[in-house]
Amino acid sequence: MGVEDLLKKSGLMSGNEATRCLETYPTGFDLLNQALLGGGWPKTGLVEILLSTPSCGALRLMMPLLVKLSQEGKWIILINPPHTPLFSEWVREGVILSNVLVIDFPETDEDIEKKYLWAYEQALKFHGCGIALFWCDELAIGKGRRLKLSAESGETLGLILRPSIYRRHPLAASSRLQLDIIPKDPEYVEPREYAPLSLKVTHIKGNGAPNKQEYILTL
Repeated sequence: MGVEDLLKKSGLMSGNEATRCLETYPTGFDLLNQALLGGGWPKTGLVEILLSTPSCGALRLMMPLLVKLSQEGKWIILINPPHTPLFSEWVREGVILSNVLVIDFPETDEDIEKKYLWAYEQALKFHGCGIALFWCDELAIGKGRRLKLSAESGETLGLILRPSIYRRHPLAASSRLQLDIIPKDPEYVEPREYAPLSLKVTHIKGNGAPNKQEYILTL
């Protein structure tokens, strides 16, 4: 009995078949599609994005997907963003703001980390949510696995955005990316407005393309 016959009999899939069966959203960037398992952002599961600076163009990178999901009537939930997004620009891009929810507790709240984690789990389990983004720092491996199960339960895409200092502390994510803004000159200041920028995306982990590949994107 050959390997193919054994796979058919057992009901198992090869790696290539699993990739083809994975449902994904196109990222809007051909180079990034090549880096991700299944050719895009997974519709269900966790993706970890490591940031060299608090903003680092992450929301700009996700904008094609945010537009698509909001126009499909799905919720976009942002938890603990580093600053208030420029929603006027989101509207110009085509995002329907009535489908966007921001959860941001006062820093004086007791057990704020537990509250954020609980809120993120609920967002991931919510079947009406298309994508939930969570900005955080240290996160235990066990908590990461629990979040992965919550995303699978709600059939939601979860993004965990953390500083790049946590690169050596992986989570239970299907892909890990690191974002670095490429400065135009030595006096460059990280933009808060929607000026054009170049972003280096490093593919650290995932089965869609060789690891540690770098891609330059213009946003």
